[in-house]
Amino acid sequence: MSEDKDTTSREEERKARHRATVNRYHALHREEVRARKRAHYQSNKEKIAVERKAYYEANKEKQKADAKAYYHLNREAQQARRYGLSLAQFRAMVMAQGNRCKCCGTLFGMLRSTRPNIDHCHTTGQVRGILCLQCNLLLGHAEDKPKILETCARYLKAMASAKQREASG
Repeated sequence: MSEDKDTTSREEERKARHRATVNRYHALHREEVRARKRAHYQSNKEKIAVERKAYYEANKEKQKADAKAYYHLNREAQQARRYGLSLAQFRAMVMAQGNRCKCCGTLFGMLRSTRPNIDHCHTTGQVRGILCLQCNLLLGHAEDKPKILETCARYLKAMASAKQREASG
């Protein structure tokens, strides 16, 4: 039994040394390795596509679960990259706003509607702040036009006043 354990341990050590050697080689010859991989892919594109599709079909549920897990674990980083921010910059913006929506003050949380969303100008692409989903959608549907939002606010106030008059009269 002890001999089997020693053999297994030695084999694991050998594999670890081999992996370290391969990693060092790849680090020193990064471009050469990339060129070889690109050439291999180009000359075997159809075969690789067939193998990938077969693997996906055989492991569809695991592939979908892995993709979903990756998305949820890296959602903030993906959103930040989309707008040219690092994850650290995104998190710093959220913390600078007290972990709250810049428009309505809702505390950010785990629910989809209360997760932080990056607000940006659709014309310039410049990031303006971090909003909750509802506020971000509101600005987007108003096409970033303050006049539309002001008109909507007047409408809501007028409707509230009319409702109060009905209730009291």
